[in-house]
Amino acid sequence: MRKTVMWRVAVAIAVGVFGGITLVSLLGDGDEGGPSSSDSPSAGPRLTGYQEIALRGKGASEVAERVALDGGRVIAAAQAGKVRLFFYTEGKNCGVYVTSPNPGKDGGTIQVGAGFPDDESDDPVPGGPYESATTPGSTNPATWLDLACGKSTMYVEYDSEERAKPTDPTGPVSAANSTKSPIRSVFVVGRESTRQAVLKKVAGT
Repeated sequence: MRKTVMWRVAVAIAVGVFGGITLVSLLGDGDEGGPSSSDSPSAGPRLTGYQEIALRGKGASEVAERVALDGGRVIAAAQAGKVRLFFYTEGKNCGVYVTSPNPGKDGGTIQVGAGFPDDESDDPVPGGPYESATTPGSTNPATWLDLACGKSTMYVEYDSEERAKPTDPTGPVSAANSTKSPIRSVFVVGRESTRQAVLKKVAGT
């Protein structure tokens, strides 16, 4: 079951500006833990088991500095029109940074994070269960982003005025625009077979 948790131990949802980054984060409360081989044969490897990728593109250095500061690593990236999305893991959390080529005009870099789920309940979306977090409307009215964080898979639904087709995937990520209204870009990180199953369920591809 996918669930949105509004408040958790320590810092739950922080909305503010930190070095030009708009932060929307739902944090987990566990140890840093090392990579694990898998959750189950059907789930695929844990997100924490994927290797860090080399970062490039607009905002890459800023994201690299922030992720390293928090003890995390970026495991995948993709482009959506003028913005680039960086998908990361950090301890018992996963999340995404969305960087803009015009930070002064577009509000800077957006970060959305969520903790890994602490149960094994069923979920209608493959790769679950998931915890979720969403950008508040006040962050940027022209941009909407919803993150679903599972132990072996994460996916992001991204919507902006640009409605651009996802391109340039790097790492274990697949993406497509949804075939149903509202039209959104859907990005999925995890094992390839699960990525395709999630795209079919969420994007209707």
